[in-house]
Amino acid sequence: MDYPEQLNQPEWKEKRLSILRRDGHRCQICFNRSLIDRYRISLHGASPISNNLIYIIFDKEVSGTYRCRTDHEKSFLFELLQISQGNSIVALTSGTRDFCQLIATVVLPKKLDYSSISGSPDEIALKQEIQEDYLKYISKDKLTALRWLDTKSLHIHHRYYQIGKMAWEYPDSALTTLCWECHEKLHADTEIDVLDDSGEIIGKRQVCTRCHGAGRFPEYSHVEGGACFRCGGERFE
Repeated sequence: MDYPEQLNQPEWKEKRLSILRRDGHRCQICFNRSLIDRYRISLHGASPISNNLIYIIFDKEVSGTYRCRTDHEKSFLFELLQISQGNSIVALTSGTRDFCQLIATVVLPKKLDYSSISGSPDEIALKQEIQEDYLKYISKDKLTALRWLDTKSLHIHHRYYQIGKMAWEYPDSALTTLCWECHEKLHADTEIDVLDDSGEIIGKRQVCTRCHGAGRFPEYSHVEGGACFRCGGERFE
């Protein structure tokens, strides 16, 4: 079974989710700073930066589960979120104004300023621009304390590769969560140890220069499962 096929197996999906939960849905190098830096926060709901959009969703001073909607020039994002008092929820999306793919949701330990919100418990419309860009200037200690609910663009990095092991058969200590940018840089700067089936190092390998060892591009999963065209999903040169 080749590597792209392994990544589609239920065993790997379960293993991947367990590592994401362990790491709090955060890149263990930048703590998702790279994601934050790619998006502008706008309470109106749509601020395109390189064809990416960001949405702000927050509570109505009551606890509960709401189906939230951002509405700006016919841009919509629907997502069921558990909202608590005193918190704000930032939802990062990628796509166009006609179609948005949820990338991540993060709970902020404060309320963002707004003028008013309207609608029913099933539909909350957001108004007014934000007064401060909280995430852009957040300190590292506060950044690492943020609670990320889900981050679909994160990778699980194997610290080494072992002959005969499936992707999900590695111990948790051999796996870590990285964002795309940090994963790419790590593989560009370092070679990865290759172990034999008894765990002895038998060499090092240089990863693919196009996918930088990821093997696939999640954003192109609709084309041959997102497998890298250069290495065919095998990750190495």
